Amino acid sequence: MAQQIDEIERLRKKGVKFLLTDRDVALMLGYAPSAMRQRRYKHPETLPPSILIGKCHRYILEEVLAWIEQRKKQGNR
Repeated sequence: MAQQIDEIERLRKKGVKFLLTDRDVALMLGYAPSAMRQRRYKHPETLPPSILIGKCHRYILEEVLAWIEQRKKQGNR
């Protein structure tokens, strides 16, 4: 596991962007993974911007982190 993390960090330093799944973002935001789809259609403003690849929504890590920081500054959860 540590070797995989080291490899991911090495690639990130080279500028490789990683895409997160709904489950990844749900864990970061403290939502249930099943809530992501509901929030996307009922309250899309409560989620960070996503990229649609086929039928799957994916998120860029740096954009999710920036979105979280922006929400903190605005006083929103």
